[in-house]
Amino acid sequence: IFLHWNLFNPLLVLKIPTKIWKKIIWVEWGTDIERGKDIDEGFFKHLVRMVFWPLADRKLRKIRAIGIGAKTDNILVYKRFGFSMPIARCCISEPRDEEYHKSLLEASNKKLANTPNSAFRIMAGYSTYPNQKHKEILDKLSAYKDENIIVSLFSGHGQDAYAARIVEYAKNIFGDKCEYIDHRMDFEDFFHYLNTCDAVVFNQQGQLALGTINLLLYMGKKIYLPEDSYTKKMLDLDGATSFRIDELGKMPFKEICDKNFDTSLGRKLAEFKMFQSDAYALWAKTFKDIERGYI
Repeated sequence: IFLHWNLFNPLLVLKIPTKIWKKIIWVEWGTDIERGKDIDEGFFKHLVRMVFWPLADRKLRKIRAIGIGAKTDNILVYKRFGFSMPIARCCISEPRDEEYHKSLLEASNKKLANTPNSAFRIMAGYSTYPNQKHKEILDKLSAYKDENIIVSLFSGHGQDAYAARIVEYAKNIFGDKCEYIDHRMDFEDFFHYLNTCDAVVFNQQGQLALGTINLLLYMGKKIYLPEDSYTKKMLDLDGATSFRIDELGKMPFKEICDKNFDTSLGRKLAEFKMFQSDAYALWAKTFKDIERGYI
């Protein structure tokens, strides 16, 4: 039985009998495995993290396996559950036909070619949660506020009060060079939005937005990440080019705008995780491992 982590809270984990958990492969990755402290953690969240999750983890150690989406997830699983926990490789997003992505990219590029605005667009953060540390990003980008730049804040999900503070902070720095997108998009609109961005800055130590990262790699975008983050470690292990956040604010603007970097390995990595044929092969191996008793 494959189940995604979002279905659970620790109290529900404790309710499910151990004999059921022995049949379950719990699919989760990145920050969700860590169960780290939230920046805005209150008393109840602190109680859940410090009391109920450790109790739930004792039961989860009886689970059949943890399904992961990236190599660095192995480290997080071992840190939380120990080296005896079986691991299954799973897809992290819905795979689609190769031609579908190609046609989307061609249509988006054609649309961009007819767009007059030549400003360098930077997506700052993936959502509006405090753990994205938007102020750190905006402070670094403030060195380029007089350049031909657009800072794009995206909030497909997040905390409204925090988002309002961040948008106000950004507009005080960048004025009308700051845009705020406060609604979810369907896949094709989101695909085009990402393609309008020349670079993205995701300032989170944990692993995040792996499906979005794949799309950005496929498009050949510049991705800035904390040097010691799990997402950057994941890309480094696979040879995909990414850049360090601590370089922002120090390097000349023309270097940020420079698109002359190797995108080939990043694109191959993305295609492996996005295209149906590769996803089918990955699932086939996972089910074969189950059949052989490896999982």
